[in-house]
This record gives sequence, C-alpha cells and structure tokens, in this order.
Amino acid sequence: MKIRSLKNKKKYGVIVCLLILFTGITVFGGPCTYAQGTQKDETILRLSDRIPELLEKYKVPGASVTYISEGNIVFSKGYGVRNIITKTAVEDETIFEAGSNGKVLAAYICLMLAREGKIDIDAPVANYVKNTWIYDGTSSNKITARQLLSHTSGLSNSIEIITDKKVHFEPGTKYKYSGVGFTYLQKIIESITGKSFNDVAKEYVFTPLKMSSSSFAVSGDMRQKAASPHMDIKTLFTYLLGPYLILFILLYLVGFISGVFTKFKYYSKFSLFKVCLLPAFCIEIILVLFILSKILLPLMILAVMGIVLYLAANFLIKKYYISYVVTILVLITGAFILQVDVPVGNDLIAAVNPAYS
Repeated sequence: MKIRSLKNKKKYGVIVCLLILFTGITVFGGPCTYAQGTQKDETILRLSDRIPELLEKYKVPGASVTYISEGNIVFSKGYGVRNIITKTAVEDETIFEAGSNGKVLAAYICLMLAREGKIDIDAPVANYVKNTWIYDGTSSNKITARQLLSHTSGLSNSIEIITDKKVHFEPGTKYKYSGVGFTYLQKIIESITGKSFNDVAKEYVFTPLKMSSSSFAVSGDMRQKAASPHMDIKTLFTYLLGPYLILFILLYLVGFISGVFTKFKYYSKFSLFKVCLLPAFCIEIILVLFILSKILLPLMILAVMGIVLYLAANFLIKKYYISYVVTILVLITGAFILQVDVPVGNDLIAAVNPAYS
C-alpha cells in the first residue's frame, strides 16, 4: 500500500470530491467558485455541465465538486439539494458524510505513529490494546497493523449491532474486506495515544490541513449544515419488511408453542396474529434506531412502554387498535425529542468541502 503525505499539496493531481447522497430527483446548480483565464476552463465547463446530468441519471439529490490543481482551488461548486423535503440547496459549507474515507485517515495516522516509533505495524496489535477488543485466541493474537490496513486480518465486515469479532481465517493468508478491522485499528490508535480517535485525527490531519469542517463526531453546528441521507421507497421497504417478517414469525411461533403447551390455550390464531404485530414492530424500531444511534437505553424504555400499553389495551381494556396509535405516537415523539447521532464506527461522519475547509 502506497500512501503519500497529505501535507505535500503540490503532489495533488486532481481531487474531485463528488460526495453524493443516495437518491433523489431535484437538481439545480449552487454557488460556484473557479479560477478564470486558465487552460482548464474548457474542462471545468464540461465538468460543470456533466455533473447535473449524472445526478439526474443516478437520482442523486445533491453533490459538492471541487477541482484542485497544484495546491490551488481551480473550481468548486455545489449541485442540487441537501434535503429533498425542505429543498435546501447544497452550499459552500454543506457537510456530507464521507463514510469509509475515514479508513484512509486511520491508515495515514497509523503510519504516522509508525514513523514516530509508537507502533510497529508488523508486531501483534494485541501488544498495544489494554483491553481485548476482539475474541481472544491464537489467531487473534497474531493480527498485525499491516494486516488490518490491507484487509488480511481475518476479521469480518459486520454491521455494528451484530459485530462479528471472531477471526475467520489465519491472519495474513488471504484478503477479506473488513470494517471491523479498521474499527479495531481505531481502538489501537486510541490505546497508543490515550486520546479519542477524533482528537487524534484533529492533531494529525484536520488541524494541520485547516479542515475545520471535518470530524468523526457531529456537533450542533455541523448538524445544521449537514446533508440528509436519502433512500428510495423500494430499498427502504426491502430493508424494513424482511427483518419485520422474520421477527413476526419468530414471535408467532413462540406464542403458538406456548399456547399449545401452557395454560394460554385460549389463544386463537387470529388473536395471536394481532398480539405479535406490534411487538415485532417495536423490536424492529429498536434494532433500526440502534444501528443509527447510540441511544439504545431510551429507545428500549420507549419500546417497553409501547409493549406495556399494547398488552394493557388487549388484555385489560380489550381494545386492540388504541394501543397501536398510542405506541406509534410515543415512538415518534421520542424520535423528535432525543438527539440521534450516527455512530462513529470507522466512518468519517462529516466530510469537508476542500474549498471551504
């Protein structure tokens, strides 16, 4: 892996930051900044005309594009909207999620620490972690920073809620993309420096490069400038329906079996169907919002309140549908009141528009 120093700006060729959202249809040009009277004008004009076509083709609500040559900003422009509901335009200071670009920063910081003699990238990383973050074992104790950087550690690429921390093959023997591996690398960097990964990123990258709009933690000001994530209805339906059906079937089977072998034999198939609908919904809400947030405890409290209301309505008041309305209102109210932050994980939460960082 060849990594060039971020400080050597003259070695930058062309950096085109097309930071996209996932779906949308409205496209229009935002503020534009570019250098006049250069040989690149024709290329810039073609780029400026082409971007709206690409956004329309791939249904991208908004994007920010910056063209840097020899350390100078040649062209910078925002396109489309950052929120398809409010129609707020993408501006110079609009912040996008850069996602796995955070892995690049983690790699750079790790190599800087290696240059300073604070880490040996070929030594077992278990030497640097105070508390075992992955499952202990012969294979896990062999993992090196080089293997984490090159995705050859044997760790998985699981989502955070069901993070698979097992080693699936002998480290260094084959390639497997691993988000968990880079999360582990961040833990190692934190252990070595005694600082949060966001603070380390500020020290080695953001502050030296004056990237004041980049962070691994979202502040209130950043949230106001951030572009919203979007997903088309078909994809959203697919993501939500599958887990819901699985949860519903599991709950139904548990209820059916308990009705056969316990005293609760008065359950009819239809009443059991209604009993399982809302708990499955509440559990899915917990799972989805836990993946998107760090506020599991308040969400669990809300969900328990909803289930209690549901059971009270069904078995005490004998009215099925009032509890549905009350529970949904409680969940929605909680979602508006509570601040929901995207988890840091190994993602760069707020990306910078290079022209205005």
